Amino acid sequence: MSGERGVGKYINDMFNQINQNQKGIVRIEECKVYLENPADKRAPEKQFVFDNAYDGSAANETIYNDICYSLVESVLEGYNATIFAYG
Repeated sequence: MSGERGVGKYINDMFNQINQNQKGIVRIEECKVYLENPADKRAPEKQFVFDNAYDGSAANETIYNDICYSLVESVLEGYNATIFAYG
């Protein structure tokens, strides 16, 4: 994205496995999130593309460096910025 970072997407691995006996229905690969329909295994996966996507093993420092750092620098130069994160 040519130096700029948009809204990042952080997905907690609790969505992948509620407990040890259940198969996860969310798969994250690079900036894509794949969602399986547990009610219909034959249905195609839903695919969502984000500027960034992280699983539960991502470190806070990694997320900050990838998403927030350039925005904070821009704010210090007088620009407005918003970081919206959930998970």
